[in-house]
Amino acid sequence: MACPFHRRTASLEICANGGQPHAIGNACLDGYARGHCAFFPSNNDDAPDAIEITAASQTADTVLIRYSIERNYLPVSVGENVFNWRTRQWRMAIDDEMIAAHMETYLTEFETLKNGASE
Repeated sequence: MACPFHRRTASLEICANGGQPHAIGNACLDGYARGHCAFFPSNNDDAPDAIEITAASQTADTVLIRYSIERNYLPVSVGENVFNWRTRQWRMAIDDEMIAAHMETYLTEFETLKNGASE
């Protein structure tokens, strides 16, 4: 689970709100940073508190990824998408940048573990 504004690539962690995740620490990775992070949008009560992503099932060709966007410890939005390993594409386009960023990060980590590589 992570702060919805935390973004991670292979070599970089950034905050979509201008923070510095390496300096902020666990609030970025644990989610629920509201009130614990100066960069969390305090003027937006509708902002999500956390996003949780998990692999629900997989076959040799695909993996089903589910997400839950939470606010006040309750899901406010849930969804899923299927990634095809052969075509390297999602079944449906992911229009929400926050969801897309977290799903791509999760998929990269999942693939690393699936292929047996250690971090």
